[in-house]
Amino acid sequence: LPLLGVDKLSFNICGLEIMNDDPSDVDVLYGKIVDKSGKLQNIVDAIVDKFVSSGLMKKEYDRVKLHATLLNTLFRKDEGDLGDKHLVKDRESFDSRQILETWGEVSLGSVEMTELHLSQRRAGRRTTAGYYLPSAVIKLFSCQ
Repeated sequence: LPLLGVDKLSFNICGLEIMNDDPSDVDVLYGKIVDKSGKLQNIVDAIVDKFVSSGLMKKEYDRVKLHATLLNTLFRKDEGDLGDKHLVKDRESFDSRQILETWGEVSLGSVEMTELHLSQRRAGRRTTAGYYLPSAVIKLFSCQ
């Protein structure tokens, strides 16, 4: 990846945010990605630009929102159910105010990326662990 150069790609996960404006009615809570070098942001934005220019997708935003999803009500499982909330139209939101007040500035550590997974959302394909099945895996450093 020419955008990467010779440096390792690392970032921090610091602080919590929500995907909407009302902390009392939240569907997604995420950890903020702090990419001081700007390399990760440049790489993911370049991938989106390539997909857009190839006609694989339409550009919706100026930049990709770097984040680590921690809670998503789409995948909520209540005791006894199969976690199939995505089959139902209504999601059951939660009040994140206490979480944000208590843990809003939490540091979840530093991450060194060794590979990049490109996955197709809503494709219905999952790994045995429940993650999106990657369409491609890009090894960032082949000489480790």
